[in-house]
Order: sequence, then structure tokens, then C-alpha cells
Amino acid sequence: MTEFTFSTGAKSAAGVKVILTSGSGINAGKFISEEEAAALRAAVRKQKFDGKAGTFAEIFNGKTRIVAAGTGARPNALDLQILGGKLYKKITPFLRLFWHINS
Repeated sequence: MTEFTFSTGAKSAAGVKVILTSGSGINAGKFISEEEAAALRAAVRKQKFDGKAGTFAEIFNGKTRIVAAGTGARPNALDLQILGGKLYKKITPFLRLFWHINS
């Protein structure tokens, strides 16, 4: 699993956390709290997320958006670039909105 944190640059801890996964299991270690992990696992079940390439499951806890992004079973460099583009498109509107609210 690869972990990325996207931040707005604001002083608060809010932002977007992204967990790349090839399956429906969420094992994020210390990257997200156990409470966040439990909420994301519930969203994964509810949204029927299976980790297929280009799929997403997400939650928003009022402060941070947490996104599970599916990589597929054996992603290559091109697969990850495509996923990165989809992910950027998905989270950019949230970051812009957050920046305006907190600036």
C-alpha cells in the first residue's frame, strides 16, 4: 500500500488523505486514526468498493476527506498515472473550496 497526503497548505490538519489499495481491505496503519479507518471500512462496504483500478470510496468527517483509491491487482506505471489524473480531478474541487473557506 502506498500512502499520500494532500494538503491545502492551511494551518489546520484538514485536507485530503488518500489510501491506494488493490482490494476492499483498509489497513492504513498510523496514517489514519482507528475511528477514521472504521468509518472508511463502513463506506467501502456500503459503496461496494472492491479496489478495481480507477474506483473510489470516500468519507468526509467534517474536517478531512479520506479517499480509498483502487489500483487494481497489478498496476503498472501507466495505470498509476491514469489513477493519479482521476484522483486529481476528484479532489481538486474540494481543495479549492476548502482554501476559500479557510483563507
